[in-house]
Formats: sequence, structure tokens, C-alpha cells
Amino acid sequence: FAYGFGFFLPLIFFFIKNSLDTYIHSKYEIIEIAKDIPVVAEIPSIEKGESHVIGKNDLSSFAESFRILISNIKYFFNKENNCPVILISSSIKGEGKTTVSVNTALTLAQTKKVLLIGADIRNPQLKRFMHLKGDGLSEFLSNYKAIPEDFIMESQLNKNLKVIHSGAIAPNPNELLESEKFLELL
Repeated sequence: FAYGFGFFLPLIFFFIKNSLDTYIHSKYEIIEIAKDIPVVAEIPSIEKGESHVIGKNDLSSFAESFRILISNIKYFFNKENNCPVILISSSIKGEGKTTVSVNTALTLAQTKKVLLIGADIRNPQLKRFMHLKGDGLSEFLSNYKAIPEDFIMESQLNKNLKVIHSGAIAPNPNELLESEKFLELL
């Protein structure tokens, strides 16, 4: 009896552990489930104490993953579209939207002019990466007379990167982001 229990207990433990695991561990798990959706890049996790922002001439695997991301995204762009819009989104907070957005913008800003719009007006995080003050997207969208140029700020991270940060936390974020003014800004 003890031999059988000793053999089956670890099997039961690993079966329960694997069946409760809801994380995606590699791109192959996504490819297996969603064969028609392309995976453009894999971004590695950031270890504690490491910078969340890639630097100029950064040779780390983290920075390289963003260069691969940009190369693959360019493949999907319409070549006739001079100013593509890239949306980075996720279903829940804490999945790295801001980290991916900032680093994608910084990678693009190495060779082009880039405008990063912090559209997370429920839980703004862009100020963690850049010390931004003043009015932002919420104030722009709620003022019908406002013009975008008054809300665009210089980034300290790269001369080609301009930013419109989220602004104040809005009581009606869905209405603001569904407005014609936001579509006009994009």
C-alpha cells in the first residue's frame, strides 16, 4: 500500500498543479490554440532590479526582443500608410501594457518620430517611466476647443519620442475614448 501511495501521490500533485496552471509559458501554446493569429514576438520577463526601459545601444535580450517585435510589426504594416497606429492592450492590469508601449515607442524612435499616447485613463502608469506634468489626454478629450499640439510633450528618453500622457483619471473613460475627438487625434 505504501509503495502505491508513494508512487501515485506525486502523480496526483503534478496533475493538479498542471491542470490549475492558467499561464502561457511559450508562443507554442498560443500557436497550438490559435493557428490563424500570428505571434510577432516574445518579450521576456524583467528580473527585479532591472530597468523597465531599454537604453540607447542596449544589447540585452530584453532590448533585442523589442527590435524583433518592430521588425515583425513592419512586415504587417501597409506600405502606403505613412503613419500607422499601433494599439497595445490587454484584458487586465499588470500585464505590461505600459512597459511594452514605452519600449516599443523607444525602439521605433531610434529611426522615426513617434507619438506615444497614454490612453489608460482609468489607471495611468505612463508617469512611472517619464516625469510628466500638466494636462493630458483626459483634458484634451473633454475640451472641445482643445488642439492636440497643446498637449504633446517632449520625452526625456529620446529626442524623436513625443508623449501625450493620460491626464487626470476620468469619471467617464469609455465615453471619452469613444468620442470623435479621439478618432480625430489618432
